[in-house]
Amino acid sequence: MKRYTKIIVMSLVLIIIGTFIYINKDNIVNKITTAENIKGCYVAHLANDVYSLKVSTQDGENVEGTLVIKNAEKDSSSGPIKGTYKNGILYADYTFLSEGTTSVGDVIFKKVGDGFLRGYGNTEGGVRLIDIPNVIYDSSYVYKATSSCITSL
Repeated sequence: MKRYTKIIVMSLVLIIIGTFIYINKDNIVNKITTAENIKGCYVAHLANDVYSLKVSTQDGENVEGTLVIKNAEKDSSSGPIKGTYKNGILYADYTFLSEGTTSVGDVIFKKVGDGFLRGYGNTEGGVRLIDIPNVIYDSSYVYKATSSCITSL
């Protein structure tokens, strides 16, 4: 008799848990699949240099936008970014034009508050990050959320 009581109690517990999951399935799925919205403009200043990151589209983890690096005393660059944003990290290919030459390289940013820090690390060929877990994020300038972006040089 005790064995049947145990089976009945376990069955009731499973039915209650299943009912709870079924009733709340939409909330559970939304929490799992909804990524933080980072669309917008972010601008940083370092001395006379101005850096602008614009995230123009975001579809789940996939993002696209523009990065403009406007240096006062050395080469500047600008171009589109396309990559992913997950766990507070924006990692993208940056196709940029600098002094008439088009190049592609990796860029990585870490979300801090309402802005981003740019990351730097070991690269392969000077363009592809090879040691992402050990990237160092530069806190000497912060890409802060703003209503206006620089979209080209």
